Amino acid sequence: MTKSKYQSQVKRGKLGCIIIPTIVIGAIVSFYIIIGIMVGQGVSEAAKNIATILQEKKDKNFKFLEGTYEYVYEHNTDINENHYIKFKNDTGTYFGTSDDFDDAREGYHIGFFRANMDSLKISRTNISFSLYVNDSMFFDKPITPFSVKNNKSNWTNGIQYNWRKYEGKINGDTIEIVTDGFDKRKFIKK
Repeated sequence: MTKSKYQSQVKRGKLGCIIIPTIVIGAIVSFYIIIGIMVGQGVSEAAKNIATILQEKKDKNFKFLEGTYEYVYEHNTDINENHYIKFKNDTGTYFGTSDDFDDAREGYHIGFFRANMDSLKISRTNISFSLYVNDSMFFDKPITPFSVKNNKSNWTNGIQYNWRKYEGKINGDTIEIVTDGFDKRKFIKK
């Protein structure tokens, strides 16, 4: 990792999300191996057991959410301004509009983006994440998890902010998300 990329990762808080869980997982693994040895298992058998436990925990964190969730924007016109969240393989992707990164829409068409959900934290009932975007990620036509077409027309307006934090509650096939300056958004699994 280059120095500038490292600094960027530190600034965005990504390395803390990697290093701290790694230290915690390392401590847990060591604990289970020591306990396994004490109860008569060999190191190899104890290591297999902890790997199974960790994989089950990892699977449980995201498997129950896997799929696509849709928030239907109540003021849709001829342009679909719905937002989407897609969970797949322990990652999340957010599909949204430029309204989240601007103070107000004043006389211009909206922009559309797709971004990875950074600092993603999920429990059975809660979710939090951040989005980092830049002008080059915005397009003039809707981007959804269902449209495979390449949207090569960049949005010509710029955004005012490049970061936003989201938090929410998970209840079955519904995720309710809140972020500063906006009403609660209800995403329903498709």
